[in-house]
Amino acid sequence: MNAAPIYLVLISRDRRLPAAAENLAACARAIAALAPAPIRALVAGKNPAAAAGETARHLGMPVLALEIVGLTDPGDGATGISLADFLNSEIPAWILMEDTTLGRRLAAELAVRLSAACITGVEAVEQDDHGVVLTRAVWGGKFRAAVRTAAETITVTVADGAFAGRFEKAGGQAKVQHRRSEAARGGRRHLKRIQAPEADTGLSEARAIVAAGSGIGEPDRLVLVRKLAERIAGAQVAGSRPVCDRGWLPYSRQVGITGATVAPALYIACGISGAAQHIAGMSGAGLVVAINKDPRAAIFQHADIGVVEDLGTFLPLLVEACGQEEDSTP
Repeated sequence: MNAAPIYLVLISRDRRLPAAAENLAACARAIAALAPAPIRALVAGKNPAAAAGETARHLGMPVLALEIVGLTDPGDGATGISLADFLNSEIPAWILMEDTTLGRRLAAELAVRLSAACITGVEAVEQDDHGVVLTRAVWGGKFRAAVRTAAETITVTVADGAFAGRFEKAGGQAKVQHRRSEAARGGRRHLKRIQAPEADTGLSEARAIVAAGSGIGEPDRLVLVRKLAERIAGAQVAGSRPVCDRGWLPYSRQVGITGATVAPALYIACGISGAAQHIAGMSGAGLVVAINKDPRAAIFQHADIGVVEDLGTFLPLLVEACGQEEDSTP
């Protein structure tokens, strides 16, 4: 196949499979189904060999491990330079990265260095008479924009969970090649990393989320929200921005355009109105259950199951119906 390749660019911080690998692979196959091209994976970092091996085995495809010698942190300026040096020799048609702060920054930097187009937050891939069309949220999630570009190379960040459930392991050989690049000096540099408390991490990986909005009325009702989460395996507690602004939950628990983007199998929205900013953060959820006493609340337009009832009345009944507590961290 002589078509320019599609590259999955994954950043390694440890020895594990990068979290975005399946999502990017599924997006790449959706693009290749419309515009046939070989798919390749690149895992870059200070010591990417182990993560590259996990990626090759899990995805079922060849992977290049790009070791950036002397790299202090993936957020350093050296990462973008090393990636650009390698990708410039490959001339890819598509470069896919995760839609995180680092991913968006690297995608923009690569677009400049490779004279490419840059499209962030892609949620869907389609085709029209003129080629591949990418869909992304705009205006804080209020609208969806269909974007197409004539650029020869396109850098893309793929929204977390946008292609969840569509991953299929490739049937190729899981080989790993290695390449070294010296970290460039100057520009941005890592100062230190501050680890969040353990209880404040993991929203993006939660299997279920019970989220509280301003409709809970008072912080004491968070007890009911937490009790419900304790009865659902793998569930964590989250909140909308108004709840976090009032100090009822820490900002690390916020879901929305200025908080975390999540894609759990189950999302229970308790007293959440359904503002576009919040919907943008949970649009990748599987089953959405909305509980709100206002039948006109916008959240019902995005829910699979809607319950019009006061939380103080309904949540105790739901908690009781869910039975005993599960061994989970809220």
